[in-house]
Amino acid sequence: MAYCQYLNNGKTYQYARQLRTINQNTINLILSSKNSIPVELEDDFALVLNHLEVWAELWDKLNQTKIFKLNEPFIFQNKVSFPKESAKRIDNFYLKND
Repeated sequence: MAYCQYLNNGKTYQYARQLRTINQNTINLILSSKNSIPVELEDDFALVLNHLEVWAELWDKLNQTKIFKLNEPFIFQNKVSFPKESAKRIDNFYLKND
């Protein structure tokens, strides 16, 4: 939902900051839950974690280049695409086992 807000509102710094917070929280959750990740989802979680860590590094590098205004565009290229299929398998697993 936050990513859609970012896309739909001009890809501005304001929404990019929200994404950064959400993504860091997700990274922290995955890392702190490694021992409870089902074996069949380990590769999927690793792909999601890799994407988020690469994304966060790129975000931080751009953020250090200057002080951005909230309504200013905040866009960078990321060659590590979000693993949609992995995210679907993770979602489906937890929806099925909830």
